[in-house]
Amino acid sequence: MTMTIQELLGLDPASAASVIESWLPPVRELPVMSEVHYYGAAHLIAKAIGLDEPPPVEGVAWHHGPNLPPLWGLGELDPRIPPEEMDYPFSSASPTAVRLLVQRKEEAFFQSLGCTRYIAVGTPFIYVPPMGLKRIAGMLLAMPSHSFVGGVGHQHIESVRRYAQYLAGLRAHYPFVAVCLYGDDYKDQATRAVYESANLPILRGAAINDMNSLRRMRALFELFDCMTSNDIGSHAFYASATGCRVFLSDHSLFGEKEAIWSQHCFYQKRPHVMRNVLRWVDPAWLRGQWPWLYQGPGNPSANKSWAEEFLGSANRRNPEEIACLLGWRYPFDLPESHGRFHRLAPRLGWETVNNAEFEKANRESSDRSCAVEGNRERATRDMSDQKHSLEAEVERARQELSVMKRSLAWKLAGKHLFSIEKRVRRLCRRKD
Repeated sequence: MTMTIQELLGLDPASAASVIESWLPPVRELPVMSEVHYYGAAHLIAKAIGLDEPPPVEGVAWHHGPNLPPLWGLGELDPRIPPEEMDYPFSSASPTAVRLLVQRKEEAFFQSLGCTRYIAVGTPFIYVPPMGLKRIAGMLLAMPSHSFVGGVGHQHIESVRRYAQYLAGLRAHYPFVAVCLYGDDYKDQATRAVYESANLPILRGAAINDMNSLRRMRALFELFDCMTSNDIGSHAFYASATGCRVFLSDHSLFGEKEAIWSQHCFYQKRPHVMRNVLRWVDPAWLRGQWPWLYQGPGNPSANKSWAEEFLGSANRRNPEEIACLLGWRYPFDLPESHGRFHRLAPRLGWETVNNAEFEKANRESSDRSCAVEGNRERATRDMSDQKHSLEAEVERARQELSVMKRSLAWKLAGKHLFSIEKRVRRLCRRKD
């Protein structure tokens, strides 16, 4: 990175955004298998222990960001909230489940319920290594409150216009102002057009299916001098923890969020939970709780200790420990002769596979598969034989009935008997 802020100011907004993008890790979209993969968390741990890709994860959840409100605080307003309604996806406290939490208080709370495998390890962001970018004074990064995942937005276009005009006016304090839009919002042409009309460079923000999201966010917060937003969110904590100064504006979308959340199926069933969640994102409450967030563009601050507390930085563990908690086992596509296997095996508890035993297990598995296939084929043949036998019996019965109807006995008595039977059935139905 060799360009100065003066050189960036000499570029048009699109070119400036392109230059900054070149300093960031590239977007890498992959299918998301679980919350452990959100924003590239699993890939962070895999890279830290020397793996190219993370092994599969089953039955484990890792809360992807700081909790507002904290999980232990959801009962403050209404102590009747049962543990199973605490927070999604931690809404079902299970003694056998593995849940990676952010705070020690959360760990103590769930373990008191018998959930001994609920363990505080901090948020995935604290496992992002420094990206090595130099902070440039006078650069402001605006991160508007993002829409719901899946494109269910809460930003009315008029609110976006007002906020874009406000950001354009901040050039009086910061020579270079750029906008970072959440993944879904970045793809929304109407939203982008508003910020483009304000001549603001637009950067692509985080997305749950971008495996480099957390690394990209860390790089941005190392690069920009200051970050602003219209609402509280993970970005405020991430920026502060990285040393980027933060301030919130008076353009909150709190009212719009409340209207959208009230229609969400989770909160419709749990209105008391929604009330408590809304309290923690209400600007009026935030001003009293964390006044330094509202010191304005002229005097922002980076409250690093505050951010690290909410991110659970004190609970950070070795990446190898996280890999074990995620249940990662020996990846059989990694040859034992490979140096990484010998480095990782003792740290992750992987055992060397005996080739003879492995081949024997493969043969036994193959034999069992063949036996199952043979049983399936025999069962299919038996069912086919039974079907043909039944069809033959039906055909014989049809032939016998046809012969009977042509007989003298049928002509003399059969029709009358069936007529009597029909009248009896009608009488019975009337009686009922």
